[in-house]
Amino acid sequence: GLMAREQLSERFGSVRSSLQSFAEAMEVKLARNDHKSNWRDLPVEALFQMLMIEIQEYQVAHKYLSVAEARNELCDVANYCLILWDRLSLENQKDKVK
Repeated sequence: GLMAREQLSERFGSVRSSLQSFAEAMEVKLARNDHKSNWRDLPVEALFQMLMIEIQEYQVAHKYLSVAEARNELCDVANYCLILWDRLSLENQKDKVK
């Protein structure tokens, strides 16, 4: 789970309320998907393609659906950015991305 707001403040100073709210929304969606396979087992390219799909879903929601649905899709985009960021931590940092 997320650190309490007080712990974040102690560690990083003041945390923007919008960042806190966004991180909490991301965590809710991540927790809902804990039953799925571990992203660390997937190839980087597969995760990148999943991110691109989420971006397309956001574009559709932004153009045709509600603001709430568009914001929901942005949480998915952000979560895939986090997933890729984490997955790349397993690679040799000096290598090119495979």
